[in-house]
Amino acid sequence: MPEKIKSQIRIALIGPESSGKSTLSELLGKEFNCTVIPEYGRTFLAEKNGRYSEEEALHCIRSQFEAEMQTEDSMIIIDTEAIMGKIWMEDKFGHSPDWITGIINDHPYDLYLLTYPDTEFIDDPVRENPGRREYFFNRYKNILEERKLPFVIIKGEWNQRLKFAKQAVSDLLERNQRNT
Repeated sequence: MPEKIKSQIRIALIGPESSGKSTLSELLGKEFNCTVIPEYGRTFLAEKNGRYSEEEALHCIRSQFEAEMQTEDSMIIIDTEAIMGKIWMEDKFGHSPDWITGIINDHPYDLYLLTYPDTEFIDDPVRENPGRREYFFNRYKNILEERKLPFVIIKGEWNQRLKFAKQAVSDLLERNQRNT
C-alpha cells in the first residue's frame, strides 16, 4: 500500500443508484471540512446522455481512481469507488479487468458507507437500473463482507442517514486518534 494512503483517512460511499451517495458525500465533506472526490462517471456520462462504450466505462473508473490518488489531503471522502466499478463492468459488459481488482486489493478504505436503497428513485439519463437497486445493494454488501472490509449501512430518512453517517465517521476519527 502506498505510504500516502497509510497516512490518509479514506472514506468511500458505495451503494446502488439514487441511494444518496453524492448528497451524503457532500454533506459529510462540509461537516468534517475535508476533500470530497465526486463521482467522475456521473459527469462524464451525463454529457453522453447515458450512452457509453466499454472503453468509456473503463475510462470513468480509471479517472475516478486517478482523481483520488492526486489529493494529498489528510482525509478524503470518495463518492463511488472501484468495487462499484467492478460490479458495473461485470453487470454491463460481462467481465471486469484485473487492474480494477488490483485497485480494490491495494487501495482499501478506512470506512465504507453502504447506502441502502430506501430513498425515492430519482430518474435521470445516467441511471439505468431502478428496479435492481436491492440486487446491487446486496452485491456490494456481499463483497464488503467477503473481504472483511469495515462498513456501516446507511438507511432511513435523510436526517437519520446523515446522523448515522456522521456518527460512523466520528467513531472512525476517534479510533484513529487513539491509535496514533
